[in-house]
Order: sequence, then structure tokens, then C-alpha cells
Amino acid sequence: MHFTMQRLQFWCSPETAPYIRVCTVSPWDYPELSNSYRPASVDESHRTPVDSFFHSIPLFTNLRDFRAYAIVLNKIATQNLRRLPHLTRLDVRMCAADEGVDSVGYPPLNLSAYKNFNPPSSAWDPWHPLLHPDALRHLEMTCTQKLLSQLEKWHPFLHVKTLLLSANAATVSRTFQVLAKFPATEVLTFTEITDLIEGHLDVSHVLPNIREYTGPPSLLDVVLPISTLRRISLHQSTPTTVLTRCRHSPHITSLCVNLTGFNIGILEDLCELFPSLTEFQVVLRFSPPGLITTDEHEHDRIWKAEPFFEKLISRSSLPHSVRKLAIHWKWADHSRDTNHVPDLPKLKDALLSCHPGMKCIWLEGTQFLYFWRKGYTEAQYRYYKDEFSPDTDWQFLWDTTPMD
Repeated sequence: MHFTMQRLQFWCSPETAPYIRVCTVSPWDYPELSNSYRPASVDESHRTPVDSFFHSIPLFTNLRDFRAYAIVLNKIATQNLRRLPHLTRLDVRMCAADEGVDSVGYPPLNLSAYKNFNPPSSAWDPWHPLLHPDALRHLEMTCTQKLLSQLEKWHPFLHVKTLLLSANAATVSRTFQVLAKFPATEVLTFTEITDLIEGHLDVSHVLPNIREYTGPPSLLDVVLPISTLRRISLHQSTPTTVLTRCRHSPHITSLCVNLTGFNIGILEDLCELFPSLTEFQVVLRFSPPGLITTDEHEHDRIWKAEPFFEKLISRSSLPHSVRKLAIHWKWADHSRDTNHVPDLPKLKDALLSCHPGMKCIWLEGTQFLYFWRKGYTEAQYRYYKDEFSPDTDWQFLWDTTPMD
């Protein structure tokens, strides 16, 4: 405790505090984003430094980004945070509040980004009433029944472009109804929806500008009819679930699917449903044989990368519009395909002969990686022999490959 208070004294001093732009407050043992954590378990040894910090936070006059994880916010904390003149980003997760904390009598906060992920049973949120409709651009939140009741009473937020929502089967239908409060949404992400959504929800009239969707395949019925939609990234699912939820969608230009099984037939089916793709990513996470789920596309439990890539050489069925292709072929136990490395340069040449406009090819297996980008030298790696970090470098290389 003595060491903690010494550090707190340094950071909250008038000489240091004005230079802080980003600040995170959490217990030492906070398991980040763990739904099993409850702020009520924070003992008084945590409360003393946290409460002292919030008494001093008005000194952080240039603070832009504040994050509170699994702490108890008292009245002083909520009052003083509202006094920060340059605060534009607020992230509150798994937090609780002392009795008597409310938002009555306070002006709106000029937050451009707000994130709030609290337990579904949480009844407290003094921040939502303080969000400024003209300032907010990015919103992330857990959609509880109590929060949705508040949302239904709000004025529309006409400038929110990015919306990330955590909902379950009990709240997802109601969540879609309140999307009308965010008509300018362009990027929509849903998390933690495990149940299939029965029936049809028409949201095209409340999300007229949506460009990107990330979430479970169970919501494809809802988002695919929206004509402005261009990019789709799907959570892990079986090929059958994805294919039965998809429809012919020539307006989609970017697709990322996470599947538990794959073969050349599944690839052809996806390309037929999405004939205008310019970006196509397939992420495969195969389980050991005893763990593979029952699926009509997974009757053969011996999934090998080499036969698939050989077939792709001879019968490429990718849309002619494809410019960037990535296939991540991974086994969960990291032990398969050790000695089976396809002739990936040959595959690259075959793909380029059919798709001369291709800009980027990324082919990854449990033990190998091949990467090619137009205008750069191609590279091939064998894991455990070459030093390379695919998980670190993959997204950067993909994002920085120009489409022109």
C-alpha cells in the first residue's frame, strides 16, 4: 500500500498530471474483460488509492482518454470526471457505483467515443444520460433490458458511425428496434450472440448507411438485404450454418469467414453467393478428431491443406474481381500437416494466371506460411525454422496492401 500511494502521489502531482493524456484505473488482479469478475469483491485496500485518485483527477486537465475497469465509482469520481475539459473517450467495464450517484443537474459530456461493458444484471449507468448527441461518434455497450429501456427514451444520435453491441437471444430483437436511434451507423458489430435468431427483422429502414457488419452468421438474414452493406466478417461457425444463412449478394465486396470445416466445394458455394468479392479471407480452426462437431461438410475428419490447395490450382473458382486472398488453415492442436507443405509458389502462379489483378496472397497452415504481394519479393516460411510472427504481422500486411 505504501508503494501504491507513493506512485499515486507522483502521478497526481501538479507537475505530472497536466501532461497525462491516457489513464487506466483497475485493481492489480483485474482479469481484463472477464465476465466472472464482480467489482463488489474489491476490498477496502483497493478503495483507498482509487478514492484518493479521483479526488485529484481535476489536475489531469489535458486527459483525453479514461478507462475504468472493475472498480467502484463514488460520487466524487463521477463529479470530477465530468470536470475534465478535454475528455473525449470514456471506457467503463465491470464497474459499480456507490449509492447516491446520479446524473441529475450535470451538462452533457463531449465524448466522441464511449464504451460500457457491465454485468447484464447491472442497473447502474450514470453516463448514458450525459452523452452529447452532437459529439458522439463511437459507441460500445452491453444491451441489458434496463439499458434498452433508457435507450428507447433518448433523442437520436445522428452522428454515431461505429456501433458495437453485446446482446443475447433475450435482448437482440429489442436491440435492433433501438437501432433507429443511430441512423448514421456505418460499422455494426454484434458480440456474444450464441442462439439463432428466429424470424425476420427488417432493419434496412433504420440502418440505411451500414457498410460493415461483424458478428454471428445468425444475423445475416437481417443485414444482407441492406443494399449499402459492403463488408462482412463472421464469427466462427460450421459451413452449413454460414451457407444456409447466406443469400446471393452481389453488393458484398469483402468477406471474412471463420469456419470449422472446409473443402473446394464450400469455397465454390461461397464464391457463387458473393460474386463481386475483392477481398476474401477464410480462417479455419480445425479441432482434433474427437472434438469436431457433427456437420454434413465435416464427415471426413482428416482435413489436409495440401489436397485442397492442389485442387485450387486446377480449378480456381474465385470471383474474377478478387484482389486480396487469405486462407489460414490451422489445427487446434498445432500438430498436423507437419510434413505436408503444398507447392505454394505454383499455386500463386496459377491464381495470377486466372486473376491478373491480384494484389495480395496469404496462405497459412499449421507449419507453413506463404505470402506474396504485388511489387514485393514473395516469402515462404516453415514454422520453428524461421523467425516470423504471423499473428502480429498478418493484419498490418493485409491492411497496407493497396487495392489499386
